[in-house]
Amino acid sequence: MRGESTREAEERVQEAYEKMYQVYKGWGQPGERYDLGFDDLKKERLIVGNPDEVMEQVMEYHCEFGVEFMNFTAHWPGMDPNGKLETIRQFGERVIPEVKRATRGTGYRDGENPPNPPLRMGA
Repeated sequence: MRGESTREAEERVQEAYEKMYQVYKGWGQPGERYDLGFDDLKKERLIVGNPDEVMEQVMEYHCEFGVEFMNFTAHWPGMDPNGKLETIRQFGERVIPEVKRATRGTGYRDGENPPNPPLRMGA
C-alpha cells in the first residue's frame, strides 16, 4: 500500500505470502486447503491494494460482519523490510482516518472503551 495499484501491491506480497502459506501447510490444520493459488488465497485472507481499496475492504468486513477490531500483518519473511514502515504509515495516515469517519457512531469509537468480557475461572 504505497499509493500503488492493486496489482503492484499484490506483486509485493505474493511470493512471501505463498511461502508463508507453505509453512502453514506443514502444520496440517484440519479442513484447510493447501492447493490454492494466490488469487484464491487472497480472497478471504488478505486485505491488499492502494489506501482507498484497503479502506473499502476494511469497511466491507465492518458492514457485513460488524467487525470493530482487526489485526494486520504488514510484513512476511522475504518481503522488502523498507516497505513495511511505509505501509504502516499510509495505513495510519490514509486508511484509519477514513474508516473512523465512515464508522463514527457505530461502535467503540472516539474514546469509548469496549466492555470487559466476563472472567471465567478454571476455564
